[in-house]
Amino acid sequence: MSAVLIVTAYLFGCVNGAYYIGRAIAKEDIRTLGSANAGARNAGRIYGAKAFVMTIAVDALKTAVPISIVLFYEDAPSLIPYWVGLSVLIGHIWPIQLQFRGERVLLFILRQCLFWSLSYFCLLGSSLCLVCLLNDFLL
Repeated sequence: MSAVLIVTAYLFGCVNGAYYIGRAIAKEDIRTLGSANAGARNAGRIYGAKAFVMTIAVDALKTAVPISIVLFYEDAPSLIPYWVGLSVLIGHIWPIQLQFRGERVLLFILRQCLFWSLSYFCLLGSSLCLVCLLNDFLL
């Protein structure tokens, strides 16, 4: 049963919100436009704020749904939720149906931390923001 949950979580992770929203809105592959990244920020740049918010929502759901299923499944061993989260992350970065070319991982990790614990989210988020500001990165 655990293997089925982990594989299913990978498949959830493979759902790339920006890619499918780009296909639905403009029949384009977002990975060939803008920054060539299939992420929320690029979707926002190319298709506007509505696409940005929709991409964030799809990506949040693809994290929350499999982890919630495992957490509510009473017989799951204690490490399975973490393996499921990792599996969603792997699907997010390397989706099989997109020839293993997925999204970047920074915002995704922040969403996972928010789902797991608000304190982890605040700690990791403030640390990442500090690193980004010090290194002149853009989120």
